[in-house]
Amino acid sequence: MVISYYIVESIPYHKHFNLLFTINPHQLPDILWEATLCDVTSNSPSNPVRVIKSLFLLKKVPPVEVQIEEKRRALSAQKPVELVCRAGGSRPPANITWFIGNQPLKGTKEKISSEGNITTGRLIFIPTIEDRGKNISCRAENMLIPGSSIKDEWKVDVHFVPQLTLKLGSKLRHSHIQEGKDVYLECAIVANPSVSEIGWRFEDRELHTNKSAGIIVSNQSLVLQSVRRSNRGRYTCTADNSEGKGESAPLYLKVQYAPVCKSDQKLLYGVARHEPVKVTCEVEADPSRANFTWKFNNSVESMDVLSFASEDSISIATYIPRTEYDYGTLLCWGKNSVGTQKEPCVFTVIPADPGVDIHQVMDNGILCNV
Repeated sequence: MVISYYIVESIPYHKHFNLLFTINPHQLPDILWEATLCDVTSNSPSNPVRVIKSLFLLKKVPPVEVQIEEKRRALSAQKPVELVCRAGGSRPPANITWFIGNQPLKGTKEKISSEGNITTGRLIFIPTIEDRGKNISCRAENMLIPGSSIKDEWKVDVHFVPQLTLKLGSKLRHSHIQEGKDVYLECAIVANPSVSEIGWRFEDRELHTNKSAGIIVSNQSLVLQSVRRSNRGRYTCTADNSEGKGESAPLYLKVQYAPVCKSDQKLLYGVARHEPVKVTCEVEADPSRANFTWKFNNSVESMDVLSFASEDSISIATYIPRTEYDYGTLLCWGKNSVGTQKEPCVFTVIPADPGVDIHQVMDNGILCNV
């Protein structure tokens, strides 16, 4: 038997034939998918036959190139982007797989070129801040050839809105900040690209340097000199870059202070002689638990009031005026671990009898609303 073959043309598909003989592909020329004209002639005198058949031979070829398109651009965190990768040279067409670091990414859509040897893989990718600095890789592989995988990779540059963390200065303890102390706040910033502007806010209002008020803004630091009760509240820091404005979570600054008289209390009490009256003194303080002292004062004398009961930041004195000189002012002071109240709460006790001149009684003491 004589076997001859002739290459006719390259085609992008293959077809199967039932043949009565076997050809070893390794003995053929280095061809891809080819239409081959096979001429088979029988030399048997009893059965001279000549058969001409077209057969299609496949030789497996690994991918020879793979490339990610537009891999020099920066990506924005949480914003979808289409990644495109092309692989060529593989027979049959290569499979494309995407990875971020060592983690495979799902959702690749592949398209085979009309020539049959170029695979285009597209993937919608949503980058995160954690992806910054990782490698995105596109791997092309002929699944019929073990070890044929080749890849192109790209170190990802992820841009994101500044991430800010606000904290007290390293030497400060939140539970020990008292009036009169200096306080330092520090703003830690992670951003890509770098920030162009840093700001500070207190109770949603912008803060600027005000030395007379003891406020010093210095880039990523805020100094509050000799803090007062009015400095208590929520602080945040802000920063801008090309991706947008970031703001830290609020830090609530707690300033401990000595008791002060609470506003909107009842300060004037009318009571008849020999009738007991309960006078309530309430203070604001941090810590709130306070010890109290009461005094009675008129134009003649000043004396301690011993009949009172206290709980936390409230004290209630029971007072009984017995003579006209028992009308005047009751003074109340609170004391906590920070210090003693500087200005007392002042309550005026006046006669309830209609025949008594209230203004004359009030002259016996000082009415002070703190």
